[in-house]
Amino acid sequence: MKCEVIRDLLPSYIDELTNNVTNEEIKKHLEECETCRQYYEEMKEMNLENIAFIEKTDEKEKKDRTRRILKKFRRIQAKWIAAGCIAASMVVF
Repeated sequence: MKCEVIRDLLPSYIDELTNNVTNEEIKKHLEECETCRQYYEEMKEMNLENIAFIEKTDEKEKKDRTRRILKKFRRIQAKWIAAGCIAASMVVF
């Protein structure tokens, strides 16, 4: 296969979306072509960095969402406590 074709297939290969026949052709080419092998290594490293970034972002979004939910819960809880105090004071007087 030509280098251009291999480079087009590498993202799918890295994500394990290519079939066995294609995988064998890519492996064979990478063994023979230093330029494509280096390109593959760089692309694989970038993919891992992107995954790590996405995981960090997801974790931050989860924490932010949890904080917002807790904040909303505390506001509602404070309103119910205030309403209970008002109702209790009305009963006493």
